[in-house]
Amino acid sequence: MDKKLMKQLLQEKKDLLDSITRKEMPQLQNKNIIIIDDSPETITILSNFLKKESDYTIKSFTNEFEALEEIAKQSPDLIVMDIGLQTINGLKLTNIVHNLDSYKNPILYISATASYKKELENLFGKQVAFLTKPINKKEFLQTIEKLLK
Repeated sequence: MDKKLMKQLLQEKKDLLDSITRKEMPQLQNKNIIIIDDSPETITILSNFLKKESDYTIKSFTNEFEALEEIAKQSPDLIVMDIGLQTINGLKLTNIVHNLDSYKNPILYISATASYKKELENLFGKQVAFLTKPINKKEFLQTIEKLLK
């Protein structure tokens, strides 16, 4: 098959799938998500997972203070936050975010250390959304969808 025709067919297929996604999951469109992680690689992976699924507006930060400034300025629909941050521990950052009057939306915590889940449950109850690194794409996207409903 001609490469040009193949490329055109693949683009048409992608456009059709995007259209179906927009119609089937309107509640997930135009959501603002902030990702906070000290690893640019993790941010890239998570952003790519999200960008391929919907029209999310994604802002990412490796600096916790810049992230806090943005959260205070414009409350996102969801925060995806690594617990093992460099400057402020993610648990301390969570306390700061929870004390902001402007932010009352969910937080999805991620960490390479599974024991943080228990600490988070002790602080915030059993309904904590937590995923262990390395992140499984399917589980990540299902969790995001659940939190944004």
